[in-house]
Amino acid sequence: MAKTLRKSLVEPMALRKSDAAMFCGVSVPTFEELVSVGTLPSPRCLTEHTKIWVKDELTAALMDLPNEASDKTNSLDFLFEGTPI
Repeated sequence: MAKTLRKSLVEPMALRKSDAAMFCGVSVPTFEELVSVGTLPSPRCLTEHTKIWVKDELTAALMDLPNEASDKTNSLDFLFEGTPI
C-alpha cells in the first residue's frame, strides 16, 4: 500500500505523446501538426525509442500563444484555412 500511495504523489515532469496532447487540450494529430510547425516544442529523447515532452516547455509554449484579445494573428489559423464556417 505504501508504494502505491507514494507513486500517486509523484507528478510526472514529462509526458508521452498522447498525454502531452491531452495536456495541451488537442487531439494527437493536431498535437503532431503543432509540433511539426514549431508552435509546440519538439520532444526530448529519453531513450532511442522513447520520446517525451517536458510539461514546463509545453506550458511555456501554450502561454506564448496569443489570447483572443491580442492584436497578434493566431498561430493556429492554419488549421482552419479552407474550412467553411
